[in-house]
Amino acid sequence: MQVSRLPQRNTSEIQGRNPSVRILLPSLYFSMLNAVNKAILFLARLSFHPLRRSDVVIFDKECSEELILNELKPYSVFVLDTRGGIYYVIPVFLGLLSALRGREKFRLAYYGHCIALIKPSVVITLIDNNAEFYALKRMYPAAKYCFVQNGRRSFNNDIFSALHATRESGYELDRMFVFANPVGDLYKTYVSGTYESIGSYRLNQRSRSLLPLSDITKGILYISNWRKKSSLYFCRSSDGTLITHDDFFKANALLFEHLTEWCSCNGVQLTTLSSQRCKLRANHEQKFYDKHCHPDFNYEFLVLRDTDSPYDILANYSCIVGVDSTLCLESLRMGYKTVFYHCRGSLLGWPDWNYGWPSVQPENSGAFWTNSSDKEEFLNILQHIYNMPLHDWKELLNQSEISNAIELDHGNSKLILYLNQEICP
Repeated sequence: MQVSRLPQRNTSEIQGRNPSVRILLPSLYFSMLNAVNKAILFLARLSFHPLRRSDVVIFDKECSEELILNELKPYSVFVLDTRGGIYYVIPVFLGLLSALRGREKFRLAYYGHCIALIKPSVVITLIDNNAEFYALKRMYPAAKYCFVQNGRRSFNNDIFSALHATRESGYELDRMFVFANPVGDLYKTYVSGTYESIGSYRLNQRSRSLLPLSDITKGILYISNWRKKSSLYFCRSSDGTLITHDDFFKANALLFEHLTEWCSCNGVQLTTLSSQRCKLRANHEQKFYDKHCHPDFNYEFLVLRDTDSPYDILANYSCIVGVDSTLCLESLRMGYKTVFYHCRGSLLGWPDWNYGWPSVQPENSGAFWTNSSDKEEFLNILQHIYNMPLHDWKELLNQSEISNAIELDHGNSKLILYLNQEICP
């Protein structure tokens, strides 16, 4: 008896015709596994504790301790975690309902329901570069909403590109505490509300206790704002162009090359203040600067502890130098000799990263700053400021319109007055 058999198909032939078969199943498996892991983590962070009435909600726990220990000490405070540390069951449920009905995105709805259950008089944040905060007032309009600017601002790679992209969203706040009038005016083009210029919140807390600059100080302090390389591309410009880590930090590399050469030729001591508090990350940062250091020049690399304040060391140096860090701006506001090699904007084609933005400067360079990457321009400014007598420096500052970049409000008196007026007893 002859048995007919179906022709066997070659497995490799099937895979050859459908190469995605070999990729699809493992990819699907890992996607499902990742989704399950996220669900487990989310459930593990669920809290069944009720949300109780508080005078103030701090949106985002980042920097919240400073507010609690100072301006908000007399009041009951709830810190709303926005970084996935904890989720509250009832707002999660209500947020899911809002999202399913298409009213709001889940995360925004969740925040809004948290605030509605707490019933605060004021909702405040020190993280002004989170666009979600500007949409919260429509979720619970009974509270007063305000932010405190926590760093220098720009358009590219910062909050204003996000606000511009969603400018029809109806953002509204009650008060904005900003560095200076020009940035306040810019915020008002995207966010409904009023502003007050107070300068740097952290500097204001300590401004009365800081030492003045003296003639006995020596050396230069370079303030680094380098960040570790996590991928080839560090950020994206407002037009979608990908910016590599090397391109973004080229300004820091050029500054360090020029600065160490000048210090070596002039016998000036140089200290580099790390932007990191973690020693492991600081090691990566130091290796970056070692690559760009002038040959045979030794510099000190300073890593602060978590309990240390960078403001306490500024008065120890004859001159402060940096690219575009907020600490350099604060140094200038406190009257310390400060030189800006503010060339990141010109190197990347980002005019919003020029010195003093959004205030427009009539020239590309000033007495203590330059937006140009030109080496001679920078070194001429550095030489002039470093050797300038203190009384001449103070006179120069008095003639400079630094209040357009950063104001000063000792003790944050304007913020305290506002909170005392708005928080119900």
